[in-house]
Amino acid sequence: MEWGDDPRVERELMRREWHRNEMDTEVWVHKFPDVSFTDKVCVEFGDGSARVFKHLYHDDSELHEVDWQQVVAVYEV
Repeated sequence: MEWGDDPRVERELMRREWHRNEMDTEVWVHKFPDVSFTDKVCVEFGDGSARVFKHLYHDDSELHEVDWQQVVAVYEV
């Protein structure tokens, strides 16, 4: 049996992915509790750059790619 065929490995990988996503979610929810993250937000970074995320009610996967330690402000737009 290959390691990729082991259902225990697959379950562990899924558990880790779920945990990573859950931890990412906790970061932005806890760091910016007054922002709903349900439609459109502007995220400002410590280097002065900013990025607008739209249509979060459909898909918030882009928020998982943000380095939340570098974020200084978030507001709804």
